Amino acid sequence: MAHVLSYWQSKGVVQGPYFYDAGRRIVDPYRTAWRHQIPVDWDDEFPPVRMLLGAEQLTVKELTPADVAQIESAIRSRCQSADQAEALEGELYRAEAAFRSRNRALILAKKANSGYRCEACGLMFEDICGEIGQEFIVAHHKRPIASGPEKTTLNDIALLCANCHAMIHRHDPPLTVEGLRRVVRRHRKGGAT
Repeated sequence: MAHVLSYWQSKGVVQGPYFYDAGRRIVDPYRTAWRHQIPVDWDDEFPPVRMLLGAEQLTVKELTPADVAQIESAIRSRCQSADQAEALEGELYRAEAAFRSRNRALILAKKANSGYRCEACGLMFEDICGEIGQEFIVAHHKRPIASGPEKTTLNDIALLCANCHAMIHRHDPPLTVEGLRRVVRRHRKGGAT
């Protein structure tokens, strides 16, 4: 069953029933906090199409076959063919975001005492990119800092190549470094992942 967030250019599949969240953790672009929620697996690859489908507020709406046809027609009109696909990009917009603080000195200390080699796959950017890859590695917090403030030690940080860091965060909750390392080893040996 396909669902779309009206006008807000997102498409996804409902993953569970409605629930009430007294914490109001979802805030829309107009700074309205929403308590009524439905878990949705959003499609990040959905092309932006601006249109109203009969739901005037930010809402999840079940798509009718006519809605799907209207969306597909709008997408086709934006992308004439696969070879000539084009989209307007670079428009300026404002978004409010909250960030968790990180201790730069702790991260620099972890990197300074390393060989700048990925702890999951073993890649060293200098081996691949030469001088531009020297001393390049990404710091990954083994305990997600999104869970709130707590003390972090050097042992709580793993050093990963950008690809492995992205792979770890493709899952929710994130994979462990050890878990990704096992996946990499199995794949290199020709086994199933």
